[in-house]
Order: sequence, then structure tokens, then C-alpha cells
Amino acid sequence: MRYKLPSGAKVTIRDLDTLKARDTKALMAKMGKAAKAVQDAADDQEDTLAEAGIGALDHLIALLVTDWDIPYPTEDGRPWLLPKLDPSLIDELTGPDYGALMGIVQPAQEALMPRSMDPGEYEDLDSPTVPASA
Repeated sequence: MRYKLPSGAKVTIRDLDTLKARDTKALMAKMGKAAKAVQDAADDQEDTLAEAGIGALDHLIALLVTDWDIPYPTEDGRPWLLPKLDPSLIDELTGPDYGALMGIVQPAQEALMPRSMDPGEYEDLDSPTVPASA
């Protein structure tokens, strides 16, 4: 799916139906490393937690962006390679473009890391199968 960012930049995001278990595992591994970093940094957990969350989000952006056309130069003159090739380029986006991109990838984050399910939400009351607890 192609999106237009506030600067006029265009970004193509991978179809969420193509996400695989390995993508979930990679994101979970990144989040696990982030959690360990929070544990290890007992003196400044809030900053470390925020950095960890941003790192996981940037990993997700790198995973999802399949093409982008950015109309402004990077600060250091590097070419706009795909973020999966050079994740540090995400830092070169303008604030508004980065904010928009965070919103665009939110559905993917929810697809890869769904909230815990309550059995009542998926229980089929019309099912002929008797619950194991009966």
C-alpha cells in the first residue's frame, strides 16, 4: 500500500497479509532485548524504556517499508536506501514524516503483537463441542 507523508514523500508498506511468524519472532526478539536493557539500566529506566520502544518501532518500519521516495536530502548527503538496508536513515526523516509513518505502521504492530485474547471473545456458543471443563 502506498502512502503520502506530510512532506510529499511517498512510502510503500508491505501488505500485512504477507507478514510471517518469523516477522513476529524478530519483533519479539527486539522487544526482549529492549526489556533486558531496561532491567540492566536500573538508574534510568524511563529513558531506556522509551529508547527500547523506539528501537522496536524503527525495526518494524524497516521490516515494512518496501519502497520510499523522499523529496529532501539526508543531513549528511547519504542516498535514501531502504531502511532495511540502513535503518539509521529513519533518523533522517522530518518529525512530521516520522510521526505519520509511526501511525501508518500501527496496524502492523497490532497484527504482529495482538493483545491477549479473552476466551469469551472467541468462544463459539453454537459449537456442538462441550467445553473441557464441563
